[in-house]
Amino acid sequence: SKRWQSSFVIFPHNGLAGVVFGGKQPSVLLGPEAYTMTVTADEPVTFYYLTGDMPEIYGNYKKLLVENGFPWIKPKSRFFELGWESWAALGYQTRDETVLKSISDFQKKGYPIRWAVTGSGFWEEGGTTTSFGKFGKKFPAPLAFKAKLHAQDVKWMIGLRTNFVLPGGPHIPKSAKRDFNLKGKFFNGNPLSTVGVDQGYFVTDTSGDLVVKTSRYFPIVPCYLLDGRNPQAVDWYTDLYCSWGVDGIKEDTMMDVGSDLLDIFNAPIARLADEGALVMARCGSFSSSGTLLRINDTHVKDMTKRTPVNYWHYAASGAPNVYSDTVGFRQMKNYTNKVVRHAWLMALTAGLAVGEVPYDWNEKQQGLFKRPFDFHYQIGPYLYDAAIKSYHSGYPYTLTPLGIAYPNDANAAEPAHYQWMAGESLLCAPLVKNYKSSQMDLYLPEGLWFDYDTGKKYQGPKLLKDFAMPRDKTPCFVGGKGVLITRESDDAPLTARIYPIIKESSPFVFTHPDGSSQTVITISDWKGMPVVENTTTGEGVLVRVDEASGAVSFEILPENNYQLKSNN
Repeated sequence: SKRWQSSFVIFPHNGLAGVVFGGKQPSVLLGPEAYTMTVTADEPVTFYYLTGDMPEIYGNYKKLLVENGFPWIKPKSRFFELGWESWAALGYQTRDETVLKSISDFQKKGYPIRWAVTGSGFWEEGGTTTSFGKFGKKFPAPLAFKAKLHAQDVKWMIGLRTNFVLPGGPHIPKSAKRDFNLKGKFFNGNPLSTVGVDQGYFVTDTSGDLVVKTSRYFPIVPCYLLDGRNPQAVDWYTDLYCSWGVDGIKEDTMMDVGSDLLDIFNAPIARLADEGALVMARCGSFSSSGTLLRINDTHVKDMTKRTPVNYWHYAASGAPNVYSDTVGFRQMKNYTNKVVRHAWLMALTAGLAVGEVPYDWNEKQQGLFKRPFDFHYQIGPYLYDAAIKSYHSGYPYTLTPLGIAYPNDANAAEPAHYQWMAGESLLCAPLVKNYKSSQMDLYLPEGLWFDYDTGKKYQGPKLLKDFAMPRDKTPCFVGGKGVLITRESDDAPLTARIYPIIKESSPFVFTHPDGSSQTVITISDWKGMPVVENTTTGEGVLVRVDEASGAVSFEILPENNYQLKSNN
């Protein structure tokens, strides 16, 4: 009830799901024999139950979300690139020159950072994220700073909240203690709050009194809350955002508003995304109002508990583009195996970012740390395509819990297997439980599966006991449709890699990172050595065949279609 809520529950093996949107104080109870939803309401409320296979249920659920006014945001490919956040790296000591140096140092080391969040410390003294357009002394020339980031192909985002400090002031926090290195001892009253009160833009209670909340985090003084259910308030907030002149936001409101008010966040944040901003959403209900949905600050210490489980819950609820925080958050001073495992865990999801540097480690340790980032770069277009498929269908392609991908397989649904599908072909199995070990129990559902690194073939269903998973191994298998799209550099064409899993299949439709261009790949009568034809031009295509797996690789171009068939 403090961040993001959904009453949606799905029972894959039973082909059943349910959700309720209306009323107050929603409650869902699960038991071995019963499943109930309850709300408090003065008027009739509809309880929805959905049946069918998984794609059918999620397709109908998407329709319900749209019909009930919840945002449905088309993902932006930039967020499937590597990001950087100032909070882990610099905290409240963020300033223009330190940001540029940190990002430049990462890029020189081969980390392809494409977006950056200067989420803390940029406002004027005594100001907050809703001191719109007032960057203060640490960013004296924001337009020039933005231009320098763009010259490095980095989009600039800021932390932005929807709470406004009360007028008057300066307001003195009851406790000046705040994590990391906050130096601020007061917060100025926000003159915009007077406008918001006069225009009725803030949340009021049932008696019509303004709701006042104080976060135990930033800013730790009383605030009003923007009422995102009011269209005029959304317009006002959107106009104010434009005064920052940045490329996007990390929504970071940290207020315990209760479950009945979480819908106040959806509309204003979604409006920014709809109008072109990069939006990392954090608070809201039922759907994500941005490309990435940030779960609540789960760090290295949560790797075996909250992080993967929260990933699954968000994805199962129809919001699979998850992000938690920077890799190795505040654990990067010294090399540990756990940090490398943390990097692999996050590299297999939509959102990945760095903050603190690993440069004091030895060369081998730095190489182990960088491998997950290189892999995320390689599959970035594939992950984005999966997110576009999720956007159109409602099905959580970006991150599909294994029990949803294989609903009739009880072993696939076993929570002990920290595994999921990314897209239609990639099974992700990061080692997180016994991170000091180099072995894990890994489950392969029905079908053929190929080890991503070695090409070794396995027939599922199969439990691989004590499977070797050293720190430098890619924790993935290829199965399902058997089609991956990867890249080696920004300048080279994308590569399609097709594994010998399906003799003939329905077309694999791939959406390129521009969000509109497509490539359709069909497989027909694959027997023996195949050939590939560009059916758009009628020309043959040069192919490479992997000796270990038999996978066929070839370059693809936007708006060109390809057919793989037997050479006879």
